[in-house]
Amino acid sequence: MAETTLTKWQECFAANRSYPIAANRLFVGIPLLIGNTSAVAANATLLIILIRSWHILGSNKFNLLILHLAAAHCFYESINFISSIPALFASGPIYSNDFVQTATAFFNTPPATTVLWMNTLIALERFAYFIIPKLHVFMNRSYIRQALPLSLWELAHAMSIFSEIHGCKKRFNQWNMVYTFDCSYCNLTETLTILDLMTGMSQTLPIILVVCYVITFMQIFNIKFIKSSNDEMELRNTNAEIKVVSNYYCIILMQPSLIG
Repeated sequence: MAETTLTKWQECFAANRSYPIAANRLFVGIPLLIGNTSAVAANATLLIILIRSWHILGSNKFNLLILHLAAAHCFYESINFISSIPALFASGPIYSNDFVQTATAFFNTPPATTVLWMNTLIALERFAYFIIPKLHVFMNRSYIRQALPLSLWELAHAMSIFSEIHGCKKRFNQWNMVYTFDCSYCNLTETLTILDLMTGMSQTLPIILVVCYVITFMQIFNIKFIKSSNDEMELRNTNAEIKVVSNYYCIILMQPSLIG
């Protein structure tokens, strides 16, 4: 492909790097296509079940967070079908202008950020249930319960819009076969960039999530196996919560990484 057909940013990506051969592109593209299709199908199925049975499942306040998480996953993974996956299967650069390239990649960031935040919010909600009951009661007030997940969606989109306006634009680099902010202006100050904030968030929130679940499981272990109690109803409720936390922890482990 002649160099003159590349956009300015594609020329930046292609500097000192050859276009990946078909074998390398398929090695990345085929697993992504299979995994992405499976993830969209699974989360869409979960969404349909929740929505169609909401008159029953809606009584469990926890399911509202799962609903938002599944929606964010569907949104995030669906964007790959119009951005990264076509680019990986293309024999050459496919973006005729930068607007198309940034527009398709832009919508990858807000739902990915929302998934990360929603996972952390769910971990905090479970943590509060076992460790700080008063905080859990506050979080489950009707207006708080509705506002928290919606505010995460809004903040994620606001951050992405700010980044885009600032000039820190995400694109899919067909040469490195990854989403990247390379060749963009991301500096906030001489020493701080938008990418520094994103990296800090993507590293800190998973740590908070893990710490919350470790402490929660330790508390469950203490209640179930160490702390003596004659209240059978409380024990049954604890068993039910153990199932909820354990099932959700399995969901966390099966989710694809959003970092990178």
